[in-house]
Amino acid sequence: MRHRGTFTAADGKPHTVTADSANELVQKVYNLALSLPTSTTAQAEKPTLTVGEYARRWIELQKESLKASGWGSKQETHLNKHILPLIGHQDISRITNSDIKSAITKMKKPNGKPYAKSYYSAILGTINTMFNQAVADGVISRSPMDGGKRFKNPGVSVIKEDEDRLTDAEVTAIYAEILPKVPPEEKMVRLFLACAPIMGLRRQEWAALTWENVVDLFGDKPRFYIAQKVVYNGEAGNIGDLQPGAKTESGIRWEYIPEIALPFVREAMPENPHGFVLRGRRYNPDGETWISENAFDYLVQQATSYLPEATRERIKKLTAHKGRRTFTDTGRRAGVDSRVIGANAGHSPRDIHAVTEGVYMRISEDEKAQGQQKISDYLTAKVRETEKHG
Repeated sequence: MRHRGTFTAADGKPHTVTADSANELVQKVYNLALSLPTSTTAQAEKPTLTVGEYARRWIELQKESLKASGWGSKQETHLNKHILPLIGHQDISRITNSDIKSAITKMKKPNGKPYAKSYYSAILGTINTMFNQAVADGVISRSPMDGGKRFKNPGVSVIKEDEDRLTDAEVTAIYAEILPKVPPEEKMVRLFLACAPIMGLRRQEWAALTWENVVDLFGDKPRFYIAQKVVYNGEAGNIGDLQPGAKTESGIRWEYIPEIALPFVREAMPENPHGFVLRGRRYNPDGETWISENAFDYLVQQATSYLPEATRERIKKLTAHKGRRTFTDTGRRAGVDSRVIGANAGHSPRDIHAVTEGVYMRISEDEKAQGQQKISDYLTAKVRETEKHG
């Protein structure tokens, strides 16, 4: 052994370093270094910001601005109930399109069955909005919702297409055959039957409507001013909360009353026109408070009971939402511009194509056949004209 030097250890005793002992020490240090993760790897394994941390920060910032629409609480439910338990622990900068797709397929009811398609669509909307904001905040460079695999909606259709609206013939029958048979004292039933299928009001807008919001009822432009809503919260009694504003910014609007429905609005107006419009013998007779969710359902059931049995069996109930879908379809067939229909329904201009046309309006098989026939007639006329001059 060759002497390489001496040193004093921590115990105060001198020690000799040889070439062999030095090599052995170096080898031990080298082996130890190999067994340890590099600083880059260690940092990558520790999330800098998880999806859950960002989501909770994001929802707090959203709450106040979305409180007026009631959408903030729904987004919070989507996150806490469905999204965060599955991907909340992951690093937001490393989340992928496949991670989200996998999470969506795992979101089920407690009994293991899938939710309705509309519910999954709402959850995806929340995810998309949150990640877009993360991009805007500079937290991530690109949303995992962009590109990649398409998100197949695993939900089930709750209502068949022909059960979510009335046909033109059924709407016509309401004015020609049904309303004349509804007793005059059933003013709220007559009002709802006359207005729901041809006006764009949401249920929460109907419930919040007051006579102070009814303008020019006996003039040239009778209309409702929609500027508040009732948000039912599902608690005991289903009273809900009266809130300013509308579901969307575009929901604050004038809703003009069609002439065919005008007589039924006028007859429902009390001698002293104040308070809430929807009232009756069994609920809110003086109009001093808005009706409860249960009372609204009772009104819908009463109105539906006057429909023919075949119609009643097909649509189950003439809800305000089915009335809105009927309104958009009837307006389109009447030749009203989609932008006008969307404005009357309280949809924003940017949602006209995606919501008004893409969700609310439906093209029937008869209309598609008629469209093809128009093309055939057009070309046949051209052929005959060519043959005539040829």
